[in-house]
Amino acid sequence: MVDLLGQSTYWDDRLTGTADLSEWSIYWDSRPNGRRNGFFIECGAFDGEEKSNSLMLEKSLNWTGLLIEPDPDNFAQMVSRNRKAFLVNGGLHGGQHPKALVLHKLAYASVLDGYVDEKRKSFDSYIANNTIKATKVWCFPLLSLLLAVGQTRVDYFSLDVEGAEYDILSTLPLDKIQLNLLQMEYVKFEEGEKEQKAVLLRKLMRERYKQFLEVAKTPMDVFYLNSNF
Repeated sequence: MVDLLGQSTYWDDRLTGTADLSEWSIYWDSRPNGRRNGFFIECGAFDGEEKSNSLMLEKSLNWTGLLIEPDPDNFAQMVSRNRKAFLVNGGLHGGQHPKALVLHKLAYASVLDGYVDEKRKSFDSYIANNTIKATKVWCFPLLSLLLAVGQTRVDYFSLDVEGAEYDILSTLPLDKIQLNLLQMEYVKFEEGEKEQKAVLLRKLMRERYKQFLEVAKTPMDVFYLNSNF
């Protein structure tokens, strides 16, 4: 495994929310042909600024992209940020057609109903007892959104969806989308489940994303780079 950015301090800073995201610019500038004017997807974009994984790419390298955020309160804040990107107030799912799901807003995150693993019965109970607000939101197949904005090349895909990663990645039409770098978060809900989820996702990546190499990981995120990129 190699260090994606070549700067070990990045990971410690990333976890504390103090990362100098200009390091993303350093990484992309080191790629063949510079990688200016790239295209990103950030699913779970929050308010479009705080701990954004794509903002510095937009500011420093003239990227644009797709910002996806299901929480209507977070989305309203994101609209006010004037990001140079397409904004979607909704979520992603692995089906072929749009689908309405219930979004449970908790104190620290928002979770779409149906994307909590079957083994997480205690977390189901936690949601029932700690939901601040429940809102119905529309979720879309990723390909539908990309076709709507006329884009099928994705240079960087940041996936922070609190449990829906497997559903989305297992149905992504790789014959129709060129994906270069994937970052996904795997979150610990119960003891031991984070590693179980990581094993499941790695198995999926080995079997379905054979050309992708795991190039870096943190306690929260794992990064995969297309070897043809």
